[in-house]
Amino acid sequence: MDLWQLHIFCRVVECKSFSKAAEAVHLSQPTVSSHIKDLEEHFKCLLIDRLSREAAPTAAGRLLYDYARRMLALRSETETALAQHQGKMHGPLVVGGSTIPGGYLLPRVIGKFKLRYPEIRPALIIADTQRIVAGVLRGRSRWGWSVRTRARRTFFRSA
Repeated sequence: MDLWQLHIFCRVVECKSFSKAAEAVHLSQPTVSSHIKDLEEHFKCLLIDRLSREAAPTAAGRLLYDYARRMLALRSETETALAQHQGKMHGPLVVGGSTIPGGYLLPRVIGKFKLRYPEIRPALIIADTQRIVAGVLRGRSRWGWSVRTRARRTFFRSA
C-alpha cells in the first residue's frame, strides 16, 4: 500500500466511477482498477462495490476512505510545513464557500491570492452551509465562508 494508491482509491470513491477517477488522475481505467485490486489484496477485503451502477465503497471502503483522506492531508500538511520552514509557501489550499460567497465573493479573492502566491494551488468548493461546515470539520477544506442572513456572515477555519 502506498499514498498514490490511496489517492486513487479516494478519487474512485469521490467520483463514484473508475473511469471518471482515471480521468481525474490521468491514468487509464484498467490501471486505476489494478491499483484498487492491489489495495483489496493488501487488506484482504472488498473495498469498492462494483455490482451497483456507481462505484460505491463497502463498509471497509468507507473506513479506509476516512483514514486515507487523513493520511493524504497529513502528507500535504508535512510538505507545507517543511516548505514554510524553508521560507517558502506552496501546496494546495481548499476553500469552501456557501452559494453566495462561493459564487460571487471568493472567486475574486482567490484570483488575487493566486497572483500573490503562485506556488499555492487554491481550490474552491461551493456547497450549502452544512456541507461547508462539515468539510472544514473533516479536514477537506482549510477555510469555509457562509452567509446565513443578510446581516451576518459566518467564517469557519480548520485547526
